[in-house]
Amino acid sequence: MGGDFHCPIMEESLKFILQCTSQEEGNGARDGASSSTKILSFPSLPATVAEVKARIEKECQIPEPLQAILFGSVILESSTELKSLRLRSGDTLTVRYHSTAQCKELDEGMAWIQYLLETFQRLGVPLSYSMQQQDDTIFQALESIREEDNFMTRLAFDYSLPWLEPRVSANKVYFIQKKGLEKLLELHTCLVSCQWHALPLELQLLQGQILMVIWNLAETFQLRREILKRGGLEKCIQSLVQVRIVPELLEENDKDDMVTIWECIRSSVGALANLCELPETHLTLATNREAIEQLMSIATTKTFDLKSIQAVAVLLLVLSYTSETHPYLIQSKVVESMMNLSYLNEDEFYFIGYVEEIQPILMNYHRATFFAHLFLISTDLLSTEQILLINDCISQFLAMATTEELIDAELKEHYIWETFIPYVRLFYQPPIPSTSPILSMPDFDVLQRDCLYVNLMALHNMLSRENHRTILKRQELLDYITCLPWHLSGDLVESGRELVRLFQFDSQINLQPPSLSNMAKAIVAKNYCGLERVLKEPVIELYQNIQR
Repeated sequence: MGGDFHCPIMEESLKFILQCTSQEEGNGARDGASSSTKILSFPSLPATVAEVKARIEKECQIPEPLQAILFGSVILESSTELKSLRLRSGDTLTVRYHSTAQCKELDEGMAWIQYLLETFQRLGVPLSYSMQQQDDTIFQALESIREEDNFMTRLAFDYSLPWLEPRVSANKVYFIQKKGLEKLLELHTCLVSCQWHALPLELQLLQGQILMVIWNLAETFQLRREILKRGGLEKCIQSLVQVRIVPELLEENDKDDMVTIWECIRSSVGALANLCELPETHLTLATNREAIEQLMSIATTKTFDLKSIQAVAVLLLVLSYTSETHPYLIQSKVVESMMNLSYLNEDEFYFIGYVEEIQPILMNYHRATFFAHLFLISTDLLSTEQILLINDCISQFLAMATTEELIDAELKEHYIWETFIPYVRLFYQPPIPSTSPILSMPDFDVLQRDCLYVNLMALHNMLSRENHRTILKRQELLDYITCLPWHLSGDLVESGRELVRLFQFDSQINLQPPSLSNMAKAIVAKNYCGLERVLKEPVIELYQNIQR
């Protein structure tokens, strides 16, 4: 996917012959490349490559970070001076790019965000109902918020979805490059300066839409780290702990308020679930007692819809990816709360006119996978009562769900996962010490097998999609999948082989036998120290450290 165009060097203009092979640029044609010609005139030869990129961005809607300008086969730095290339008439620069973006539309929207931000700053913070008495201009600006087709909605959906589309990726790069994300987060800071219930409905809606934008922007680890370094994680946590349903609201059955709260809560939790796939975020949220208590309240009080509870289950699942969070989750009674998930069913939320398709299988699946991570990694931290609860949940899930149903449900919800290390490592956990009292627990082996099977179902579900197989290969985990059947036993062996077959029939992967080094690492991981450590250390050093 992508394209290039050539620009013969002329005295006052550069002639671009555009050639792009992406489906988007080629109007749906997968075979062949679309071509067009464009001449950009300059008062004089541009001084640097950066000037050329800026002009191309303006005229051709190709974000600067996505442009690679070549002279011959050499990629030029943005700071390169064109005169240093000693260009002659007829020489050609090649501009390669992945996709165009909707730059003009995004520019208009960012100008609107800037206008709102300046208005808030002029009114001062904290914002409240009293601002209506100070200045009506803000409400004139917010009239469009109630409309379905406003910029925030377009930014969250039209410009940020579907994931994996070249133009969508280009939109996100452009929005961040042009400081749109910074402005969005500044706007959020203004909104959380006042208690949620003191905000006018329009500003409550705006906060929910900002969180939805953050959720949908967070497509890849790279984009998530851009959000993270600008304080996006803290913003989402702020909204999570601030937005609450008060008893008066439940008594009034206020349609607009309930829907607004649901959307804000779900968006904050969904954004956090995406951001918390990054390992460096786990402890920040897990150690925030107020945030965890709010998540448990959402999950168990039967005041939210299934989508919100499902988002909570996903967030807790990604928090369980690292063992460092497990003590905090277990101490916070998350195990007990996850066994008592409660949500408004279809009949109960008809009264506010808010109906969505319900797929409880996903909520149950994410809960069971969360329990599998806790049990297989931190068995020694769990009480007997908690282990019995986990056993009940896992047994019920396996009795009602199939891998095929999970694949179908996640496809409908468009789930995309960015890391598979936490799932693969569960199969390479070192054995529990023979002196551990947990081994004498009745049916311990059965529960351990069931948790591994849930994890196999999870991997089979996720790796049924080509983009996930590509991510797993990029994370250098493919050899450990290939070795997996050798480290399983009983009926799990065949399930492990089925995982390997997903890659055997993928023409893009070109499955090869595992390297001797990785085969050795798999053995060391399974018998001594776990997968995470062997991924970080050379196998010889690892063996020497273990021997010491």
